[in-house]
Amino acid sequence: MRQFPNVSYQHIVFTAPSELRNLILLNRKFLLNALFKLASVTIATWTISNKSYIPGITMILHTFGRDLKFNPHIHMLITCGGLSLDYSSWMNNFFIPHKTLKSTWRYNVVSFLRKSIRNNILVLPSPVKLKPDTFINNLYSKIWYVSLGRKLPDAGFTITYIGRYTKRPVIAESRILSYDGKFVVFSYDDQITAKTYHVELTVEDFIARLILHIPDKGFRQIRYAGIFAARVRSKLMPAVNNLIEQMKKSANMFISNLRDYLFTKSPCCPRCGSEMILVGISYNGKYIHLSEAYLANPP
Repeated sequence: MRQFPNVSYQHIVFTAPSELRNLILLNRKFLLNALFKLASVTIATWTISNKSYIPGITMILHTFGRDLKFNPHIHMLITCGGLSLDYSSWMNNFFIPHKTLKSTWRYNVVSFLRKSIRNNILVLPSPVKLKPDTFINNLYSKIWYVSLGRKLPDAGFTITYIGRYTKRPVIAESRILSYDGKFVVFSYDDQITAKTYHVELTVEDFIARLILHIPDKGFRQIRYAGIFAARVRSKLMPAVNNLIEQMKKSANMFISNLRDYLFTKSPCCPRCGSEMILVGISYNGKYIHLSEAYLANPP
C-alpha cells in the first residue's frame, strides 16, 4: 500500500488509431514497449512543464478490444498531483487538459514512428512500404483517442481498481453464448453505438483472435513511471508519504480551527439531537469537501 500515496488518482486511456494496428503487430515487442514510454512522456511533459511536478504513473497494457480484435491501448493511473521538482512539497492538481493530451500523444507517437522508419528499424506492411512518408503524414488526420476516465478517491480504492484491470481476461466466459463444435458465438457491447452485437467465428478464427493477445515471453504488462519508476521509487516514496501526511494533518487542523471559528459550540441535528461535524460547505448549488479545498489551495 505504501507504494501508492494515499491521494486521489485519475484514470486515462491512450489508444492508437486502427491504421497502426498492422504495423504494431509486425513490430510487436518494439512498438508495444514504445507505447508505454510515449504515454508516460505525454503526461509527464505536461505536468513538469506546466505545473512543475512529477506525478506517480502506473500503466497497464491491453491489446484486445471488445470484439477480440487487436487493439493496443494503455490504461494509465496517475496521481492527482505530484512531487515538486525540488522534492520539497506535494503539489495537488485535479485538472488534466484533454485536448492537449490528445495532440501531444499523436505528435509523440508519429514523431517516434517517423524516426524509426527513417532509421530502418521497423518492418513495414506492404502498402506502407510503397509510401512511408504519406502513411506517416496521413496519421495526423486520424482520430487519436485519449479518454479521461473516473477519478479514484484514495490509494486503497486505486489498488482494487488496478487489480480489476490487470486480471481482466480477453473475454469473460459469460460473453460466450454458444459453441456447437464448429462455430463460437459471443457478444460485445459497443460503447459508441450503445448496442450489443453478436459475432460468429469458426473455432479456428476464434482461437486465432485469442492467441493474438498472449504476451511475449518476459514482456511486462504493467509498467511504472514518474515517482513510481523503479530507479527512484525507494528514494522518493518515503519523502512523498511524509509530505502527504503532513498536509493531511494541516488540513485536519484547518478544519478544526474553521469549525471553532464558525461555531461557539458544535450544532446539533434538529431531528435526533446528535452533534453535527462540519465536513464541507455548500454554496450557490456547489459543494466542496473542506479537506479537498485545503489540499488544493492550502493557506
